[in-house]
This record gives sequence, structure tokens and C-alpha cells, in this order.
Amino acid sequence: MHSAKTETDAYLRASSEDLFTVESDPDAKAVIVHFEGTILFANRAARDYLGLQDRNALVGESLFDYVHPDWHARICGEPGPLSARLFDEQVWISKDGTRLFTEVETNRTIYRDTSAVQLVLRDITRRNQTQRLQTGQSQILHLIARRAPLPKILHAIEQLAQRLAPHCACSIELRDTTDTSQTDTTRSHKSPATSSQLRHLAARHQRNDLSDNDVPNGSSEHTTCSSWTIFGKNQRLLGMYSFRLLRHSELSTEDLNLFATCAQLAGLAIEHHAEEAMLRRRAYYDDLTALPNRFYFNERLNQALANARRNGHMCAVLFIDLDKFKEVNDRLGHDAGDLVLREVATRLKSCLRHTDMIARMGGDEFYVLIDDLIDADHAMDIAQKLLGEALRPFRLGHQECRLSASIGIAIYPDDGAEAQTLLKNADRAMFRVKESGKNGMQFWSCSKEDRVAAECDFK
Repeated sequence: MHSAKTETDAYLRASSEDLFTVESDPDAKAVIVHFEGTILFANRAARDYLGLQDRNALVGESLFDYVHPDWHARICGEPGPLSARLFDEQVWISKDGTRLFTEVETNRTIYRDTSAVQLVLRDITRRNQTQRLQTGQSQILHLIARRAPLPKILHAIEQLAQRLAPHCACSIELRDTTDTSQTDTTRSHKSPATSSQLRHLAARHQRNDLSDNDVPNGSSEHTTCSSWTIFGKNQRLLGMYSFRLLRHSELSTEDLNLFATCAQLAGLAIEHHAEEAMLRRRAYYDDLTALPNRFYFNERLNQALANARRNGHMCAVLFIDLDKFKEVNDRLGHDAGDLVLREVATRLKSCLRHTDMIARMGGDEFYVLIDDLIDADHAMDIAQKLLGEALRPFRLGHQECRLSASIGIAIYPDDGAEAQTLLKNADRAMFRVKESGKNGMQFWSCSKEDRVAAECDFK
């Protein structure tokens, strides 16, 4: 029994002798010895790691002043059996408050004839940063794939940056543009700066002598604030990724790589959102007139009918067919006909309230939805305005053409309770106008005296 204890003490003392051989070695591992949280010994590498210059620093201080509170319980744990080396990943705090992601090797030792715990510290901040960045990237790409709202995705990117660079405040500003016709997806923007460029920028940051020519990929660096340009495909400007230093510190290569990655993710999200908007527009809107198409109109009509049933309201569907439009195409050509259709769309839309809707069915046919209709007379008033706009002459260069319109009207609930019934009856009413000479309007419910022969002749 006595022999075993002697061997144990000899082993522990032998391990403690290494402490004194690393004090002056600049390449040595960071070593701290403590007893129940009070630091007994720290070599120069440990002081450097924690940002302390005084040779006598740390000794006598509490170990818990340099360990994040979430890891205090682990520091107090038993180091394990003799000769066992336990490894743990912890967060330590340097003198200036920087969080240090640290791998801690723990084992027992003898220091000045006292049983103690030896900690060997290894900086894993870069590895941890890489892992956290990869995890964050995956989460953001998942949001993009799920078609999450763009503000939610951009907020997630800002949060990722601020988690990995808490010394900076980050934000994303979008370029104010409504033109999505030239937006492409796939890869987003310029490649990040090379490592040498980033190191050069980080080194010059403290000297405050950066110019625009020094900044990679269009970002402009200053002492406390900088921005990184977000580019899309073909170098299309999408916005700016900005960051501001919250305390005096030097931007690291990891910081700048992080900002470049965030700008790339933002570019990908913005372009993906723009493509989704473009595809939605193509699915819901007519390319020629920019009016809603048949699909979108049917969707809105069903919504309006559901609201009308719930609230006891009326609504109306108007079917508009242009008279003599074929003559324009035959006499002046299809390009002239397209110009006329665009002008007709603009004129007819101007007659409606913002709660109403006009859609192009194709060719020279249009549907109008009058939501929350007051009475049948209101539908007639709108139809009269539409007929008047269709009658006004169209100028095509030196040419002038004249059209008119035939309009059929069906009202919910008297002329149908379902969308397809209303559309069919409005179509039938329009053909009655065509048969009676065109350039007029008529309700489908011809049996009711207040709606009979509501034709208006504007010839």
C-alpha cells in the first residue's frame, strides 16, 4: 500500500516538473495549475492566451474570472483517475472580454508538494468558428429552400454574423428596385477576397489608412464602419452588407471571410426571392398588358364569393369583348394591335376602384370583378364608364383607330352562386349585346324589370 502511494506521488511530481521547462518557451502550450479554483501557476503561453502581460498575473487569482459562467461546473469537476487525461471544449474569457473557444486537457499533478489540477489550453476558436459558420449556412440555405420570407432570411443572416462576430453590429440594406425582369438565380456574386487580400485588409485596419482601392470586392473599410457590396449574377447590384465595430479591435481574416460569406448568402436569398416573384408574376399576370390573368382572376373571384356569402354582400362579374379589334390587326398589324391592347388595359383599369379587379382572358377579352357591390345600378355605372373609354379614339403614330365594346354583366347571388356559373352567364349576356348590334351592355337577369334591356348605345 505504501509502495503504491509512493509510486503515485513520484508520477505526479514528475509530471509537475514539466511546468517549469515551458515558462520561457514561446512555442509552449498554455498551462495553468489550480487548486479548487485558485490559480497556483500559469506559464507565459497561458498569460499571452488570456491577454495578460504581467509575469505575476494570474497567480493567486480565481480561475472562474477567466472561464465563461456556463462552464464553471465543468472546471470544478473531478479530473479523473491517476494519469487520465480528460478533454473538454469550453469558452474562456480574455482580459479584454473576447470569448475564447478552448480545448482543455485536464489531469492531476503535484505542485509544491500539493495535489492540484493541471489544465493545458489549446485555442480552437478558428475550428469552432468554421463549424458554427457551416451550421449557420445550412440553416439559412434550408430557409431559402423552404421559400421563407426574404426579411426572415436576411434577419437570420444578420444574426449569424453577430453570433460569430459579437464585436460587430451587422445589417443588410437592399437596393431599391422593382425590376425583376433581368434577375437570374444560381450563383450570387463576386468571389470572396483571397486570403492575402483579407490579411492585408486586416493588417491595415488598425492604421486607418484604407482607401477604396484597397478593399476587396467593392467593400469600403473605415475604422468603425464598413460595407460589403452584394452582387448578383452578371455583377447586378442587389444591396449592401454593412458592419460596425462595437469596440476597438482588429478585424481578423475570419471576420472578413465571415462577412464575405454573409454577403454571398444574402445575394443568393435576394436572387432566389426575385426569381420566385418573377415566376409568380408570370403565373398570375398577362405578359402583354401586365393585368392579372385568367388564373389569378378565378382565384380572386372565389375569394370574393366566399366573403360575399359570409357577409351577405353582392358582387358582379363583367365580361368585356372589344368590337372591331380584328380590323386593327388586319389593317395595321399585330404590333399595332398589341399597343392598342395595352392602352385599353390602362384605360379600363382607370375606371375601377382599387378593391375591384380587371383581368385579361386572352385576345381582346377582359373580365372585371366588382367586389362588395352596392347595387345593380353601381355595376351599370361602371359598365358605362368602361364603354366610354373603349369608344375614345386610339392614336398609333399618324394613324387613328376607333373601337367599341360589348359588356355582359352577372350579379351574385341572383345570376349564380358559383364562380363558373357567374362567368358563363356574363359571357352569355355579352353575346346578346353582340347580337343586338354591339357597343352596349346587358345584365343576364333579363326577366327583372330594373335590369331589362340595360343596353346603352354610344354610337
